[in-house]
Amino acid sequence: MALARSDIFAAGACYYGISDLNQLLKFTHKFEGGYTYRLTGTTPEAHEAVLKERSPLTHISEIKSPLIVFQGLDDRVVPPAQSEMIVDGLRARGIAVEYHEFSGEGHGFRKADTIVTALEAEAAFYQKVF
Repeated sequence: MALARSDIFAAGACYYGISDLNQLLKFTHKFEGGYTYRLTGTTPEAHEAVLKERSPLTHISEIKSPLIVFQGLDDRVVPPAQSEMIVDGLRARGIAVEYHEFSGEGHGFRKADTIVTALEAEAAFYQKVF
């Protein structure tokens, strides 16, 4: 969302990030659904418009900076579809975007190999951009 609402960033990195809050509520587990309402100051009865406005996918046309995205394929908190939607949307607009997915990883990478690979990819991405 920072890339969509500001022009201060030359590039961005997103680790298992949310692109559509309303879709997240449909597919995340029950605990996270309640957490989303608390974080956004909404309720189950009144949330759709607020969550749509606060979703990066709603403002994808405003994103102009390159983005690198990392996603665990076993993430049950923020499902891979969240990353895929933002990546597909940026690619469709011709915005530079890299997508790295990791099997056997969930929300928050745990494997040393994954962490090293992600950090090296992020560093290489910044070197390319800057």
